Amino acid sequence: MSGNLSFRKALPQDKAAVLAICAQVWEGDDYIPYVWDSWLADPIGQLTVAVLDGQVVGLGKLTRLARGEWWLEGLRVDPAHRQRGIGRHLHEYQVALADEIASGMLRFATSSANTSVHHFAERTGFTRVGNYSFYEAQPASDPAAVAAFTPLSTADVSQAGRFLAASERLQAAHGLFEKLWAWQMLTRAKLAEHARGGRLLAWRDLSGLVLIMPRRLGDEEPHLRVAFADAPGERLADLARDLRALAAQRGAAKVDWKALARPDILAALEAAGYECTWENTLWVLERPIKRDGQ
Repeated sequence: MSGNLSFRKALPQDKAAVLAICAQVWEGDDYIPYVWDSWLADPIGQLTVAVLDGQVVGLGKLTRLARGEWWLEGLRVDPAHRQRGIGRHLHEYQVALADEIASGMLRFATSSANTSVHHFAERTGFTRVGNYSFYEAQPASDPAAVAAFTPLSTADVSQAGRFLAASERLQAAHGLFEKLWAWQMLTRAKLAEHARGGRLLAWRDLSGLVLIMPRRLGDEEPHLRVAFADAPGERLADLARDLRALAAQRGAAKVDWKALARPDILAALEAAGYECTWENTLWVLERPIKRDGQ
């Protein structure tokens, strides 16, 4: 690469340059403008910018999701400077940073079509642990179906944990669930946290379990976002259908579900009236964080 490329922690004065980059991706609908302030103020992780000959040309964020769980997100490169290896060097810098300041497991997500990212992820020791399809469904009013859902309290976490321990689909997902575009382990502590927030629901006397999330920052309309849901065998289709009724009852515009791309799960969603909204899938990759050269 020609030019002087370096990386450093982002500064408040980098905001204008970063937002100019973000305005050119995802048709101007990037979420980073909504999280810039919190990312910049993060005392544990780091918001990094790539600087080429004094100009900010890229960014990326290293975030601690939970004890021993770290996430790479927000990798962006100015379209005017792509195909120069900046994304690869930025990725390598962030992996090295994680090895320096973090411990546990490092993960990130990328499109199944992003072969360049696949290559440098492989070179830095990542393996794929999940493959997710994007599905949506319209609300469908059904008061009886809404009654099938019961919010769980922290006192119910042990019972919910036993359900999850028997969930073959959660095991197939390596124990991960999705929280606003980041995947992490669905632990008892996380169950308790989401129970306190009213987001953990039993379905039909805990023959099924659902974890829902609030809408993403920047959404113009509320969605019912499914972070995890399961029910035995073909009953998953009934649970998915009832979620459409819950969306209608809550005034949501639609149900969003990033579903593990297994034939049984996708067949259940399609039987419940959901449609795939993206021709690609989203890969989740992970790598153990290496400390002290180990």
